[in-house]
Amino acid sequence: MPDVSDLSAEAVEKLRELRKMSGEGLARYLTENKDKRAFLPEWFADGKGRAYIGYSESMALMGDAAGQMDIRLFSYDARKNIPVFYTDLVGISAEIDEDRKELAYELANILLSEEVLTQMSMPGEEGGSPQYLLTFRSSVYDHLEKEFPIYARLKEIAENPDNHVFRAGSGVREFIKDANAALTEALTEEEEELAAAA
Repeated sequence: MPDVSDLSAEAVEKLRELRKMSGEGLARYLTENKDKRAFLPEWFADGKGRAYIGYSESMALMGDAAGQMDIRLFSYDARKNIPVFYTDLVGISAEIDEDRKELAYELANILLSEEVLTQMSMPGEEGGSPQYLLTFRSSVYDHLEKEFPIYARLKEIAENPDNHVFRAGSGVREFIKDANAALTEALTEEEEELAAAA
């Protein structure tokens, strides 16, 4: 993990630029409502904004508009785009009791089955939105695209051979907490500088 006491000036400047692009009102609103950001995909579905950057699961909050979206991967800079994804894993402890090992494998196989992955991706209620999860089974996309055609595009994204799993060190939770505090301070410094200059 990088040292948060020495933030990249270039990265901070890019964040300042993004903040300016969003407008001061939205930036403050987001800060005040940081734990309730589910409204952002809803706003985008209502036509507010030209682009939405987020997880595929956010489309579940966009209603019918999600099926009309143009979805693509993008790079954060000019270098070659390397698609990086978060992942959920099913694991079995190496220290499991021998008499429970077979049951653990059975449970893992059930959790990773086409039937379970398809069902957990389906809408929870009649007329609802699917979960737009990116699963590792092609057959799940094939099944879902019959009712939700956008899954054909999601399948293309999920099956990109350049995909990588995002990996972080064991201290990532502490790093994120420290980085958030350091970035907030860096962005606040700019506000104070602007206020002093005015």
